[in-house]
This record gives sequence, structure tokens and C-alpha cells, in this order.
Amino acid sequence: RSYIGVAGQTVPIPRPIARANQLAVTSGVFVVSVEAKSPAAIAGLRDGDVVLAFAGQPVTGVDDLHRLLTDARIGAATPMTILRSGARRQLTLIPAEKPR
Repeated sequence: RSYIGVAGQTVPIPRPIARANQLAVTSGVFVVSVEAKSPAAIAGLRDGDVVLAFAGQPVTGVDDLHRLLTDARIGAATPMTILRSGARRQLTLIPAEKPR
């Protein structure tokens, strides 16, 4: 499995924010912490961001994100859609091999 270096939890997205950003999902992964020098930190992901999509696939919870972090993603530039301060943003992240 590939690694991005975040700890997160599944959270609901408030309906007004979902509507304002034309989101197809009603929940996402709230980023509790980002490991220093991890792929997520290098891509600019921050504590408090909410992950909405990874590699073009909706992320409605932690299980979705884990399922999408396959070995095939290691080293591949992967788009990630996030919600930051109520606005949708796009980041590009390069998952790494999980450190031992």
C-alpha cells in the first residue's frame, strides 16, 4: 500500500458548504495531522483540510482513502481535491512507499 502521511477521520460536510462548492459527496476525511516531510506535507496538505477526492475518485471516509492508496500509486503524481476554509482546492500528491 502507498503512503501519504496523514491521520484523518471521517466527517460530514455541512450542506451549505457542499451546495456552495457543488460537491457530490456529503462527507470526507478531516485531516487531523500531517507528518513532516511526508508526501502530503510536500503537496501542501494542512491540518484541518478535508479530503473530498483522490485520483478522481470520491472520498467519503477514511476507508475510501485507504482503498485508493494502492501499491500502483507509489511514485505517481495523483490529483487530490480538498476543502480548505470552505473552498474547494486541487493539490497534486505523489504517494510514497510506506516507511518501515
